[in-house]
Amino acid sequence: MGTRIHTLEVGLGRNLTYLIVDEDTGEAALVDPAFEADRILRWVRENARALRHVLVTHTHMDHVEAVGAVARETGADVRVHALEADKLPDDVDRALVRPHQSDPALRLGETVITGVHTPGHTPGGTTYLTGMYALTGDVLFVNGCGRVDLQGGDADAMFHSLYDVLLELPPETIVLPGHDYGPRTRSTLWDEARENPYLKYRGNQDGFRDFRLNSRMGKRIVR
Repeated sequence: MGTRIHTLEVGLGRNLTYLIVDEDTGEAALVDPAFEADRILRWVRENARALRHVLVTHTHMDHVEAVGAVARETGADVRVHALEADKLPDDVDRALVRPHQSDPALRLGETVITGVHTPGHTPGGTTYLTGMYALTGDVLFVNGCGRVDLQGGDADAMFHSLYDVLLELPPETIVLPGHDYGPRTRSTLWDEARENPYLKYRGNQDGFRDFRLNSRMGKRIVR
């Protein structure tokens, strides 16, 4: 039957959390649950038989606030990059945490999920790939990219994550970002390469860094 990805907007910051469900087994992985644990848990129960994993793209509070409650209620393990494992909320049961370095491959029935290290917004930023989808957290938005001026942010790392990792994926890859900040909730890498102002600097790392940190538009699109 394949894989289905459900989307739920949570909190006040237009955060998007995703439920990846293998339709044959009903097993699921939940990406970046925050703020509305009870609502998220009801949504998971309505759309999946069993939650196996909570996947963390990065540990800013607006992406992990509900991780502890969801993992505790379901027994799902928590997958997070090792560079940010110590930044999870205090209520997360450390016995359930499975830190990874890069490329952790998970299987839910026939559904395979792979994590790719995409730092820049945070040191341990991770994009999760499954089928034709890339769940990018706060690294890549529709017509935007994540901030690099917060603690742990790095404009040069962001450049490499965008150009050397994400833009090397097939252009038909569907981007599922961590916030609904753009004109639509999802996009493709083909469309982002044509329309996203942060993806106009291939081969020009200095230009990207200056635009992200110093230009009027770069400062306006803070995210």
